[in-house]
Amino acid sequence: MATEGFVVPVINLAKFEEEKEKLISAVITYGSFRVINHGVPQKLMSDMKASTEYLFELPSEVKQCNTDVIIKSGHVVAPFYEGLGIYDASSPTDVYNFCSLLDVSSHDREILSTYASKVHDLIVDLASKIVECLGIKSYSFQEWHSHLRMNRYNFTKETIIGSIGGAVHTDNSFITILLEDEYVDGLEIMDLTGNFVPVDPVPGTFLCTMGDIAKIWSNGIFHNVRHRIICKKAMPRTTVALFMLSPKDNKIEPQAEFVDFEHPKLFQSFDYNEYRMLKLSNLSLTEKEHIDVNEAAIMALFTTQ
Repeated sequence: MATEGFVVPVINLAKFEEEKEKLISAVITYGSFRVINHGVPQKLMSDMKASTEYLFELPSEVKQCNTDVIIKSGHVVAPFYEGLGIYDASSPTDVYNFCSLLDVSSHDREILSTYASKVHDLIVDLASKIVECLGIKSYSFQEWHSHLRMNRYNFTKETIIGSIGGAVHTDNSFITILLEDEYVDGLEIMDLTGNFVPVDPVPGTFLCTMGDIAKIWSNGIFHNVRHRIICKKAMPRTTVALFMLSPKDNKIEPQAEFVDFEHPKLFQSFDYNEYRMLKLSNLSLTEKEHIDVNEAAIMALFTTQ
């Protein structure tokens, strides 16, 4: 069931030293927060939304050229949903290849390239700030893969209000930065009581959520928040997400700083691509099965015995 809207903690990055306690509380307790004064120009955010709308209006045969590099990283079509993706937004080559395959205009190519670079810098900075709050200052996220995903939920006047556009899930990322649709809401997150609460979009900000990789990397300290997409209005909902996925070697494991006698290692080391294959292989199942099958499988394979 869904309850009244949840006010996501807001972190002012211009006053980071003052916001440290609020930030670490947000990622441990709620697994989500919103950032302001993030350094990405408002015009660039608006331009990226416009470019995303343009890309989704391309012919189907053109969008199908956006093929997977890893599972579900390219063009995806499902009931109520369509997605396009740049496998590694930190790579100018990957951005160039995406634009070339879809024959993106020079104007939109420049917007995509600039946005990918700016938001990659932001996600690296955020991840570094989060672990700095726990006393880890030497770890670098600069070389982690950052997957840029453009999403459109194709709600129309024929769609029943309350229909599920995105089943309940946790992200397959360390952290996700979401550029929201400020006109069409629909995101709901699970609160500490197990109820789903709507998250209202706030123009000019980014919504950030912690994913499975953050929980494993921190040996269970960070909260990987469950969320879903619900049809709230009879019109399309478009968002852009940047997912920080994994280090270049794809090895995921709890960091030694979080493991000791009182805090034993909860997860074993594993390859990110194997985990992703497992996580995304059951997306066609029902909502309840999607949760149960994925979580049971992940716990069985990646939790220490």
